[in-house]
Amino acid sequence: MDFTEISSKLEHAFNVTGIPKADTCTLWANLSSGLLYSKSEGDFACPIYGTLTFKNKQTNETGHYDDSNDSFHVATLYYSDSAWYLLDFSTNYLITDKYNIISLHDCPIKVEVPELNIISGQEFQNIDEILKKITRISIETNNYIYSFCPQTVNCLPNKQNSQEIDELEMVLYG
Repeated sequence: MDFTEISSKLEHAFNVTGIPKADTCTLWANLSSGLLYSKSEGDFACPIYGTLTFKNKQTNETGHYDDSNDSFHVATLYYSDSAWYLLDFSTNYLITDKYNIISLHDCPIKVEVPELNIISGQEFQNIDEILKKITRISIETNNYIYSFCPQTVNCLPNKQNSQEIDELEMVLYG
């Protein structure tokens, strides 16, 4: 799967609709899940709800989406070629603790989740039980630190997000 192409399609949809790109992780995760899913190739994707802490090492800006600021984060859980990954297509538009919008330089961020490799994409119903045992899915590069704490794949968008997803999908799928 070409993640750059997916990122470009998502960016285009946001540009056409005028829907804000920052602080809209639910939209990025739901839309990327739809674009990544391929029954014929055995690829599976879904939004995953949790908390996030991050740091841009170039600017030293940090941020978090968790209970301390009454927020959360949604990324994408992706299964392909017998491996599970956490993908985050919203990382060009994260809000810092000082309310600045920053980029973590990689979009999407891709982190393998080997703890899930004991199940396949068809065994999705067992995922939440395994997620309870995973405390953190993290990556550190020269540019950033990204740490996601998964909670559940049972997350539905609210009414406003659902309407925005419909608008964005009209651009993506016509």
